[in-house]
Amino acid sequence: MRRRPAGPELEPGSLVDRSGLAKIANIAEDDLPDPKFDAHKVPEPQAHGAGGPLWSQPVARDWAEQHHRDYGPGALLSATTSFGTPQPQGLVADHNRLTKVIQGDGKQTEEAAKTLAWWPAVSLTVGTDSLVPMSALRTTLIEAVLSHLATNDMKERNGIWLHPLRRDVVKVFDWYVQRKPDHTAGLLSEICLDARTRLDVDPQTVGQLIRRSLHRDSTLGKESIDALLDAALPPSAKSSDR
Repeated sequence: MRRRPAGPELEPGSLVDRSGLAKIANIAEDDLPDPKFDAHKVPEPQAHGAGGPLWSQPVARDWAEQHHRDYGPGALLSATTSFGTPQPQGLVADHNRLTKVIQGDGKQTEEAAKTLAWWPAVSLTVGTDSLVPMSALRTTLIEAVLSHLATNDMKERNGIWLHPLRRDVVKVFDWYVQRKPDHTAGLLSEICLDARTRLDVDPQTVGQLIRRSLHRDSTLGKESIDALLDAALPPSAKSSDR
């Protein structure tokens, strides 16, 4: 006797194929991970049909949410280099700035300056031996937010309102995520987790603090900040009114 699916979401008519998975994630089907090379980047299928793997809609929705957390910030904070390729906004800004510096002496053509500036720009923030210690900067940023939460938690007990993060902390956040946008979700998740485990501060309070602080002082713009946080904050840190 053929075994029936474990639940209604696993009924054949309720499953979605790659096209349905892309639709739920609101991305083009061509932007889904390649099944030949990146099959591990999509969820384990619940079944297989004539056209390939099939997923239940709850699994597809969970994957879509995680996909947007992982890749949404990178798409949002992307820019085009002078070579015509997409890269993080911060890397593009660093490259453009170094190009002007190199070309400033008048000895290099614009094309030569672009080429000479590329690897110095990359070496600033890319790789384990980058000139700016990005891992250490990330840790410092996390500790700055937690220190602010700990200090203000004590103040709140005395009736003082929780103040936004200091402007310099927001400036570091802006600089970091523009160069490491694909690390944004992990950064925010670690902040929320540490705030809960070390300070007993709930994730929603952390999310509200970060959003309010960035609205006040970030140079990214309110719409970009909201899109970034909507994509990258863990679900538990998102306010119900958004």
